Amino acid sequence: MIRPDLSADTLLRRHQNPAGIVLRAIAVLMLIAGLWTRSVGLIALAVLIETGNWTILPGRDNPPEWVEQVLDMEFAWLDLPPGALKSGLGAGFGIGLAFVGLGVFAHHFGTILLGLVLVLAVLGLLRHLATR
Repeated sequence: MIRPDLSADTLLRRHQNPAGIVLRAIAVLMLIAGLWTRSVGLIALAVLIETGNWTILPGRDNPPEWVEQVLDMEFAWLDLPPGALKSGLGAGFGIGLAFVGLGVFAHHFGTILLGLVLVLAVLGLLRHLATR
């Protein structure tokens, strides 16, 4: 049986691979299309691609600058001490994504817009925290 290396160091190096970011964008678009059309096949394929990102994709030690900028935002959140700000940002991002997914599934543009506003607000605050 093949067992993928899922150590934190390996996962971080995989996360730094630009191909993974491109594949993640494709998987998100497939997930949106699958939710919109209610296609279990598309949703499953999107999940399979995302799982492959974390388990199959080779790692990279020296990511391009634009990948480092994205990682800086993620680390800005991870480096926050436990508390209301960290919990609020995590909850706001998760709730925003849930609203987007539910809005796409229900074909309700107001819910999609609300979710996008929440996600973009959290990302804007994270970008601000990353550049401090």
